[in-house]
Parts: sequence; structure tokens; C-alpha cells
Amino acid sequence: MLFPSVRAVLVDPIRGLFAGTEGSGLFRSKDAGETWVPFNEGIPSRTIRAFARDAKGAQYAATPDGVYRADWNLSRWVSESEGLHGVPAALMAGPERLYAATSLGLFERAMGAGAWSRAAL
Repeated sequence: MLFPSVRAVLVDPIRGLFAGTEGSGLFRSKDAGETWVPFNEGIPSRTIRAFARDAKGAQYAATPDGVYRADWNLSRWVSESEGLHGVPAALMAGPERLYAATSLGLFERAMGAGAWSRAAL
């Protein structure tokens, strides 16, 4: 399947490939890209701007609405945006923190923490 509007890609050695598009949502492949299926449950926006995978293997997606984490027990994405301000544009996972660059600055969240805060630079 061809996705002309792909804006973000994540390669996860356990969960497969993820492709985030501009307007068509998120897709997942479990067979090295041969076939793709939509995986948008829980994400209201169909614009995916960025992905990150943390040290424990959790997958995150950034949309104009916020940041979402894949919950494999529910087979859906859950919001992880408490305390995050602005429109997310980029994500990065460090060993103990997740970072989000938004339209209002850089935010960080310790792994397992409930809310984002402004990153201390």
C-alpha cells in the first residue's frame, strides 16, 4: 500500500512498523510493510506528526490534539497529554524521560509520571 502523505515512521522490533500520515491516520504493518492496517482507535485526529518508543518499549504518537500511548491490553491509543501545552510537533524518548516539542515550547515527562512539565534547560 502506498501512503503519499506519510509524515512519521516508527520501527518497533516487537510490534512492527507504524506509519503516521497527514489526514489518513495511523497504519501498522506486522509483515515488514507487505500489508498495512489502520490503527487509529482512541486518536481523534487523523494527522500523525511524530512517533517515539521509550526504553520499556511503549509507543507514543503525536497529533495536533496531543500525545497518545499505545495500550496493547485495550488495542487502542490512550491520551498522555495532561500538562502538555501547545500543538505537538516532535517527540523523543530518552532513557528516563519523554520529550515533546510543541508550538509553546519544550516539555518533558518522567517515565511513569502522570503529567508533562516545561523542560528545564
